[in-house]
Amino acid sequence: MKEVYLDYRFNNALCPLHEDYRDRAIPVEGFPEVFPLHVFVAAGVDIAISKLGRFSDQDHRDIQKLIETGRVDVKQFISLATEAIDYAVGLKGPMLGCLQLAVCDYLEN
Repeated sequence: MKEVYLDYRFNNALCPLHEDYRDRAIPVEGFPEVFPLHVFVAAGVDIAISKLGRFSDQDHRDIQKLIETGRVDVKQFISLATEAIDYAVGLKGPMLGCLQLAVCDYLEN
């Protein structure tokens, strides 16, 4: 039996999130076809983008782990995050700085 737990504290309006995140969402398998609930998990790149708003030490480590395990392609992350930051709520400069810090170890030169 599968169970779903919702985090009611999360609000996607308060973090940077690319407008096409739903297109990359991954369906969770195992629910019967007739089940009225369809569950999706955000793609790694969209999870990483959402962490740029707060960018705590844990968020930075999470992004590093997503990159190191191959769940996030750095070039795609930079491209999509830059677009998301452009229309995100809040100051864009700090989020762009966080993006640069998050990827600097994974870029050549």
